[in-house]
Amino acid sequence: MNCLLWNIRGIGKGEKVMSIRELIDSHKVSFLGLVETKHKRTLMSRIKRLWGNEDFELCEVFASKTNGGGLAAIWDTTTLSITNKVYSERWILLEGEIIKASFKCCIGVVYGPNDKIGRNMVFSELKNAITSINKPTLLLGDFNVILNPWERVGTLRCDRSIKNFSDWIRDVGLIDIPLQGLKFTWRRNESKSKLDRGLCCNEWLLKYPNLKLMGLRRSCSDHNPLLLCLEDSHNWGPKPFRTYDAWFLNPNFNDFILNEWENLPSVPLNEKLKILKGPMRTWSKEHFHQLDYKINNLETAIHDLERISDDRSLGDIEKARLLAAQSLLQSYLIRRERIWRQKARSYGFKMKDHNTKFFMASTLIRRKRNEIVSTKVNGRCIQGTSNLKSEIQNFFAQRFSQESTPDFDFELENHPKLTAEQATSLETYPSRDEVKNAVWACGVDKAPGYDGYNFKFLRVMWETIKEEVYDFVMAFLTLGYR
Repeated sequence: MNCLLWNIRGIGKGEKVMSIRELIDSHKVSFLGLVETKHKRTLMSRIKRLWGNEDFELCEVFASKTNGGGLAAIWDTTTLSITNKVYSERWILLEGEIIKASFKCCIGVVYGPNDKIGRNMVFSELKNAITSINKPTLLLGDFNVILNPWERVGTLRCDRSIKNFSDWIRDVGLIDIPLQGLKFTWRRNESKSKLDRGLCCNEWLLKYPNLKLMGLRRSCSDHNPLLLCLEDSHNWGPKPFRTYDAWFLNPNFNDFILNEWENLPSVPLNEKLKILKGPMRTWSKEHFHQLDYKINNLETAIHDLERISDDRSLGDIEKARLLAAQSLLQSYLIRRERIWRQKARSYGFKMKDHNTKFFMASTLIRRKRNEIVSTKVNGRCIQGTSNLKSEIQNFFAQRFSQESTPDFDFELENHPKLTAEQATSLETYPSRDEVKNAVWACGVDKAPGYDGYNFKFLRVMWETIKEEVYDFVMAFLTLGYR
C-alpha cells in the first residue's frame, strides 16, 4: 500500500489534476491526502477523473472564505475499509482497517496554521481526537513548523515553536519518519524549509518494518509531494551473519557449538569460524525463527486454559500444560527482548528495563536513517539497488587500487626518538595472558566484526578456542593476515 501527500496550493487548474493523476498511476497510490486545495465545493467530479475507477471514497474539508486551506483524503475501498471519519477545519482523521494486513488503524491528513496561537489550538484538538480514537496512528501533512533548526534556510526560525512541536509529537506518542531523497519540502526563491512530514506510532513501524517516506520531484506547487511506501521491494541480497546474545540463553546452545567445533576440519581459526556460520544459521532458524508467532500461540493457549479454569478446576495434565506454556512463554519473551535490545544498540538502559517495543522502534528508525536510496556521482543521481551496488563497488575498487606508492621525505633530526628498550618492547610478542586480557577488555555488547562474531561468543567459547586464538594472533604478528 502506497500513500501520497501533497500540498497542491490549489487544485483548480487542469495541469495540477493531471500531475496528481500521473503520480497516482506511476506509484500505485491507495491513499491520497491533498492539502491546501482551496476548493469551496465538492471535488467528487474531479476525483472521479483523476482516480481512474469507481473504487474510492472521499472525505473533504472546504476552504475558508479567505481562499485558504481546504483538505481532501481519498482512498481505495479495496485496500482500506474506513468505519469512522473525524475532521475539523485543519485536519482529517480516518479510523478503519488496512484490509490485506487486517491492521486496525487511524490515518490522518493535517494542515497546520503558520501562527503560534492557531497552531497550538489545532494541535490540542488533534491530540484529543487521536486519544479518543485510540488506534495506531499515522499522520501525513504540512505542519507549517520545523522539528530541527537545520530544517529551515533563508527565513527566521522560532526555537520555541520547535520545542513545542517536539513536545507535542512526544505527548501524542508519535515518531518522525525519516524523509529520504530530500532535505527540504518547501521552496520559494532562496528560502526553503521542511514543513511536510510523516508521523506514526510504534505499532506502524512494527507492522511495517520496511515502511519508507520519500520526497518526490516538485512540479506545479512550491511543495514536494511525499510518498509513503509500506512495503520495500528493494533486494539488497542476503543478510550478513550476526551472533546474538539471546542464543546463549538457550540451554542447549553451548553443547551444540562444542559438538560442531569438534567436527570442524583442522584449519586456521578464521576458516573454522567461517565454516561454523552455516550450522549456526540453521540452529538459529530452528530455535528463533517466527518468535512472535510462537509467543502469540503460547499466549492463546494460556488464555484458553485460564478461561477453562474460570468454570472448573483444571486436571493434572491441563495444569502441567499451563505451567509448561507459562515457563516457555517467559523464556521466549526474554529472548525476543534481548535480540531487539542488541539490534537497537541501546545499552544505556539497565538490563532490568524491559521495553521491547522501544527497542524495535529504535532499531527500525536507525535503519531507515542509515539506508542509502540514492547517491550523486559526477553530478548524476544514481538510484536503484543494482545501480547503487555497482557504483559503491567501483568507488572502493578505484580507491584501493593505487598504482604506485607516493614518496615521503621526513626530516627526523629534531624529533624525539624511542630508546632501544622501548623499540625492543614494541617487537616483543604478547603472552597468552595478554591476549586473554585484550579480549576481556573489549565489551561483550559491542557491534560484531565483519565476520559477524562478537566478543560475547569468544568469551563463552574461550576454554575451547583459546589456543587457536593465540596461534592466530601470533601468525598475524609474524606472517601478516592470512
